[in-house]
Amino acid sequence: MNKKNKNKIFFLKNRKYTTEQLGIIFLSFGTILQAIIQILILAILSRLLTSSDFGVITVLQSITTFSLMFSQFGVSQVIIQKEKISKVEISNATSISVVFGTIISILFFVLSDQIGLFFNSNNLNLVIKVFAPYFIIKSFFLINEGLLLRDLNFRFITKIQLISYFFGYGLVSVIFALNGFGYWSIVIGLYSQMLISGIMQSNIYGIKLSFVFDKKVTKNLLYNGGGYTSATFLNYLTEEMDNFFVGRKLGITN
Repeated sequence: MNKKNKNKIFFLKNRKYTTEQLGIIFLSFGTILQAIIQILILAILSRLLTSSDFGVITVLQSITTFSLMFSQFGVSQVIIQKEKISKVEISNATSISVVFGTIISILFFVLSDQIGLFFNSNNLNLVIKVFAPYFIIKSFFLINEGLLLRDLNFRFITKIQLISYFFGYGLVSVIFALNGFGYWSIVIGLYSQMLISGIMQSNIYGIKLSFVFDKKVTKNLLYNGGGYTSATFLNYLTEEMDNFFVGRKLGITN
């Protein structure tokens, strides 16, 4: 992925901006706009869903955040930080992501009953089973997310985030919630958001997948990705682990 547009100059209200500066402006604007949309959608969903529904989804999202650390195994971050990137590295990174995504999906499904018991919830185990394929599907798009950041394509990142969140998560969740789907409306919304985002990313980069691994490339990706995953895991433990035990003690509804 080249960066040949890196030094282009744009004019906005008689001021000069480089590609990176303009991208950061778009990203900042998009972040603010998405925050406003999130507040509005949350306000609507809070009228349609119960505290128990939100409890199930909150636990699901915490477990999902934890699982995503291992499903991507840091290879996307390695891609972002590399000065030069080859097609072999991209295809190997995607393949590694798919392998780990598949493993996490299987574990998610197999351990769903135990997780439900841990949180004293009869509903959570089924939700986790249905959500298990999420990691396999998302693993096909994770490297494209890294490539967008590596290419400093903040304008398109902002566009993807806003469209996928509003139409994928927000609109879909609200429609299903209005039709009495409860917490399933958000599960469907999360799937929709991920698919819309992934498809838009793939329109730029495609999906480069090969299970013929280059030994040197794969070793480098796993070594550096493993280091990043370890650091992220330790940070997660310090910030989020208490939420698991609070959720265990108080239960999903609380």
